[in-house]
Amino acid sequence: MVSKVKIFFLILALGSFIVTPLGALAGEYLVNNGADTVSYNGIVPCGKPVRVNGACCILPCSFCHFFVMLDNIIDFFMFNLVPVIAVLMLVFGGFIFLTSGENPGNIDWAKRVITSTIKGLLAIFTAWLIVNAFFMFIGVADWTGLESGWFQINCGIETQICQTRQDCADVVKQGKIPCSTIHPNDDPVLDSECQ
Repeated sequence: MVSKVKIFFLILALGSFIVTPLGALAGEYLVNNGADTVSYNGIVPCGKPVRVNGACCILPCSFCHFFVMLDNIIDFFMFNLVPVIAVLMLVFGGFIFLTSGENPGNIDWAKRVITSTIKGLLAIFTAWLIVNAFFMFIGVADWTGLESGWFQINCGIETQICQTRQDCADVVKQGKIPCSTIHPNDDPVLDSECQ
């Protein structure tokens, strides 16, 4: 019976990856020493149309974008996937506990499921705090408080919006990263692409 239950929850967990794909993620991070906010859709935060303080432009990738993407994936698992699975496990353990009657084997098994779920939640959220503390230590994350969303990734890049290829070349000469309002084929970046 135990192996069938494990297989059921494994199928449930893997199925949740199909139902809630990572591509549906969205997030934001700071650039220009925290002065500007970049909003993006999907898992990759760069190399495609993003919104920089209301303007839609294409921002090339930098090393900091790896941390933005990693933080977004971790947050997805921590706040979207883990709570759902934990609630299902607690409900399942409680159901087995209530329906086990006088069978001491099932009662012990239900108690182990519940305590293992609680221990797992503590371990997962402790690891999340450690990872975010590491992000703060290396300087890519800022503490924003409980109301603003715990941590905010602050890419130490200087970016500037540019309208033409020549403008973008001038931005590069200034040592900044260009956020181009035109595609490589010279088509304009539409505002609807950043939705």
